[in-house]
Amino acid sequence: MTQYDVIVIGGSASGLQACLTFGRAYFNVLCIDSGYPCNRYAKESHNLLTHDGSSPGQILAKAKEQLEKYPTIQLVEGTVTNVCKDVSVEAVKYSFRVEIDSPEDGSSSSFVAARVLFASGLNDNIGRIPIENIDKFWGNSIIHCPFCHGAEFRKGKTGIYYTNASHLRFMLPTLYNWSHDLTVICPDDVYGSLEVDLLFAMQQKSIALHKGSVVKVETRSSEDGRLSRAILDDGTAIELDVLYLVPPSTINNKEIITKLGVELDELGLIKVSPQQKTNVEGVFACGDNTTRMRGLAFVIGQGMVAAASICHEILRERWTA
Repeated sequence: MTQYDVIVIGGSASGLQACLTFGRAYFNVLCIDSGYPCNRYAKESHNLLTHDGSSPGQILAKAKEQLEKYPTIQLVEGTVTNVCKDVSVEAVKYSFRVEIDSPEDGSSSSFVAARVLFASGLNDNIGRIPIENIDKFWGNSIIHCPFCHGAEFRKGKTGIYYTNASHLRFMLPTLYNWSHDLTVICPDDVYGSLEVDLLFAMQQKSIALHKGSVVKVETRSSEDGRLSRAILDDGTAIELDVLYLVPPSTINNKEIITKLGVELDELGLIKVSPQQKTNVEGVFACGDNTTRMRGLAFVIGQGMVAAASICHEILRERWTA
């Protein structure tokens, strides 16, 4: 059985950047990816230097093309089914066994490595959001990050629909930068918890406020494909160009990760050190599963930090062996 220095779980931006760093250090690396990055809904990615406006697919394709010249990197498609410490391997300080299922024929395989890097990201669980047609707009005109997509809707009719009052208090001043034509939509419980000073500020800035839940989103035409209105549970139709909301995201491979003993924070994300180390020796994490800052530039940087940290650890072990 091939012994890898590192197995990277997740082959999107953060994981592939880690692979690039490993490849340039001549580390023997296996990257396993299921093929479902969370940004697959988006037609364009933004706020990434040299790739502003490129599609997520174009960015990944270019990354994989550039990785081809590094012979120690192996990319495979598959679904990870288990990760455990492998006590049968004594050649390295920490040894892990990773089991995967192949999407081609359903066959199972297992691999061992000295370190494991979880770069497997998040599932935004769009199917759990009770808004009809949301999947047609998610990542394009229904979004969560103004730094990624807000410039495309500068001064547009902007809706803000948060089911948590703290999100609204935090984000409203920020979103006001991109547009003053704001409409806040609050479910009953959030509406009733809004503070007087926030309500006063919204009134002073002519920000519309609606009580209710968004149950449907629509477009003007199927050819256009852009958001045109949100429908509330009382039938109210609100004309919009963009709608901000926070999806009910959960980390991928949560059961596998927690079974290893890896700690999560209060948001359900993986706790990591500045070196992207988890509390479990030999297990690292980077990307969307560790941070609320989900921009590509940020998680790519995390991928490099994680890979460099792992390289330092393993090279120190080799030095003293």
